[in-house]
Amino acid sequence: MVQLTGLKPCTAAALLLCLAGCAQPQSGAIQQPPGTPSLTAIPLTSLPGWADDNIAAALTTFVRSCKTIQVMPADQTLGGSNNPYAQQTAGQAGLWQNACNGAQAVPPNDDAAARAYFTAYFTAYQIGDNALITGRSKIAIFAGAYHGIFDEVIVRGTKKGRSIPAAPGIMPNTSENVVVFDYGTSETLAALK
Repeated sequence: MVQLTGLKPCTAAALLLCLAGCAQPQSGAIQQPPGTPSLTAIPLTSLPGWADDNIAAALTTFVRSCKTIQVMPADQTLGGSNNPYAQQTAGQAGLWQNACNGAQAVPPNDDAAARAYFTAYFTAYQIGDNALITGRSKIAIFAGAYHGIFDEVIVRGTKKGRSIPAAPGIMPNTSENVVVFDYGTSETLAALK
């Protein structure tokens, strides 16, 4: 499980944007098969904390990952051999070359330059309302990952898979329709099917 402790939400978001890939920026809704949540490209500048967070720290972490990716064959599948979902979302090493080359040209510890870089190379996506799309009342989130800000994400998971309010003052029933999973485990994949 990836731990993002100590990071502000926007820094964690920037790290997780790696999963959004290096696809060309798109605007508006993305065509999805029927029955799947809608994905709408949104500006990174609309992410909470984007203007104030330490984005340079996220870029430093990304550059470190690039050093590994750039020595891989272009057709090397990323995401680990036992994690089909991660493989599907991370793609192949060759798809990351342009983003990695661009990241290495950004001056270190320069938040403004890091913001400009992520804005040029990555796209954030807003996921459509789960209940409207699937008819399900439960929302699944992954432990330690950034999920945006809405009522159901002000919860955290316990070691026994329960969700509880993340901070004092959050209503206890807020967590009733949220399930928190570890990312990429076979148990998680089975539960999500």
